Amino acid sequence: MANIVSEVRNYFKLGLLIARSHLSLRHLFKNRYLLFNNGQVWDDTPTCGNKYVTNVIAKNKKISLTPVQKIAVSNGNLDEWDVTTLTALLLFIYRPKTLSTSETQQLDQEDKLLQQLREIRNKLAHNGTKSVDNVQFNQLWADLAAILVAFGDVETEFDKLKDDSVFELPKQSINEENTKEALRLNSLGTQAHKDRK
Repeated sequence: MANIVSEVRNYFKLGLLIARSHLSLRHLFKNRYLLFNNGQVWDDTPTCGNKYVTNVIAKNKKISLTPVQKIAVSNGNLDEWDVTTLTALLLFIYRPKTLSTSETQQLDQEDKLLQQLREIRNKLAHNGTKSVDNVQFNQLWADLAAILVAFGDVETEFDKLKDDSVFELPKQSINEENTKEALRLNSLGTQAHKDRK
């Protein structure tokens, strides 16, 4: 990938930085779930997910999820939810009326950051050229970094993504033992599929 133009590299680096937000958004969702549901903990189970779809999403006209997103939410596992799903749920869930003034102010501030994150993500997702010039890249990078830091991420970790080395192939040698095991598991999976298991 050494011959990829700088603007295309910029696009993919921003995508990697947005992907980092996934961890922060999951954490934020769990915190809000705890706050909005009288101390109940989100446990990543289908039971929790199905209750949420039935009791929260189905009753909220502001939330519009695709069938795939609804299935992911009903499965309950936050690792399966993409940034779009998480931001939609975080931005449009009704807040309890029992929140303190400071809690409401914090949620309002978080929502502003979520909206900014969502706008940047959408700008990139709908970028037909899959390229970002250097000036726009630096501005978007600074905006995204500030959002992620506000959500608790560590800015020094971003340097690895900003460096062009992210496009280099790993220098590890292939482990023959792991390759044999992967081939064995692949053949078992293929046979199970043929046997409709």
